Amino acid sequence: NTNISSLQTIVTALQKNDYVTNVTPIMQNGKEVGYTITFSKSNPITIYHGKDGQTELTERMGNPELTVKTERTDILPLSE
Repeated sequence: NTNISSLQTIVTALQKNDYVTNVTPIMQNGKEVGYTITFSKSNPITIYHGKDGQTELTERMGNPELTVKTERTDILPLSE
């Protein structure tokens, strides 16, 4: 499954102190269906929203971030 593999890549990136350099929405028929996430060291990944998925990219104090939930919640900062 693409999403599971992509989430494993995110967790590995956190462990290796990698960071996100770009997040690009994936559009299909004018609707956002997921994201391509590019890292500074790791290969890009693609994550698709699930059924009736909602955007999970947030901003805290003006800085975009991606929240990853494992045993604990990790915040993966996006580089500027």
